[in-house]
Amino acid sequence: MNQKKIVFTGGGTAGHVMPNLSIMEKLVAKYPVQCHYIGLPDSIEQSIVAKHPWILFHSIHSVKFDRSYSITNIFAIYNLLRGVLESKAILQAIQPDLIFSKGSYVAFPVVVAGFLKHTPMIAHESDVTPGLANHWSSKMVGKVLTTFPETTRYYPHKSEVVGTPIRSTLLKGNRDMGYKITNLPQDKPILMVIGGSQGSDFLNQTIRSLLPLLLKTYSVLHICGKGKREETLQTVRGYYQVEFAMEELPHLYAIADVAISRAGANTMMELIALQKPTIFIPLTRKYSRGDQIANALSMEKNHLSLKMEEHEVNESALIKTLDQLWENKETYRQNMKQYLPFDSAEKISDIITTYW
Repeated sequence: MNQKKIVFTGGGTAGHVMPNLSIMEKLVAKYPVQCHYIGLPDSIEQSIVAKHPWILFHSIHSVKFDRSYSITNIFAIYNLLRGVLESKAILQAIQPDLIFSKGSYVAFPVVVAGFLKHTPMIAHESDVTPGLANHWSSKMVGKVLTTFPETTRYYPHKSEVVGTPIRSTLLKGNRDMGYKITNLPQDKPILMVIGGSQGSDFLNQTIRSLLPLLLKTYSVLHICGKGKREETLQTVRGYYQVEFAMEELPHLYAIADVAISRAGANTMMELIALQKPTIFIPLTRKYSRGDQIANALSMEKNHLSLKMEEHEVNESALIKTLDQLWENKETYRQNMKQYLPFDSAEKISDIITTYW
């Protein structure tokens, strides 16, 4: 087989980048493939891709559209056109066999340029409800892959359920290493708290305010977000906080018994794949389009987790829900084991090869 060239795109959060990375690792392990990544300069996608020198990174300009009718969208249109022209020049130089879009405003100019150049394209939608970029992109791509079965109704003639790819390294965490990293005591179950790659002020404040109560039953492993560490809590026994975890994340997951998390699709599917019983507290509609609410509701309906809305969270309600989660943890683990029983990255890499 001749070497194939594939352009991956998507960014803004680790949830867009890491699934792409999982797919690329599967492809290069099996086929002669040259992987390119198009993203924003000085971005999270560039910093992550930079750790993998076999991926060629290219930067473009783009900007997020405001869903309301805002004057800022005039400047967004200018940057979109600029990004399309930059993407078109990059694609002209690469001549890729396929473009794989993980969505987000970062990816949309690349999809438009790919459409203009008649390049085969696949998109992946992580959430139950489509993001704006994927909604627009779906008109131009040949296939839309989805994490959730419910999402296929938005793309009835071109969609397939594949789950969300997670890094194979996440399945290889070592408990001894996790305890060594965190120095947490081993005489209590560990509650992992995750606010997503950017952290969650709401979860941070909630967990820290309840820390004396939580520490009576659990040790707390808190991924709090960049710049959101609370220095006054550094010496509290049974509490470990880290701003962001990459290489050490598999080992942190390995020692977690239960979790409280936002409901971003990528973190959600990691927790499901690792069979970690979780309370999902989605981001409110005030700060999002409601995608996390739909994600958490899907998990709850499938008996894979529990869900709480922010307005439901108080001391007694959260402790009561956490007790319920702990009592039924084995049932949740068994249900998670049966959910999407295949390797998503492997499945997607197989779909990609059908375009060759």
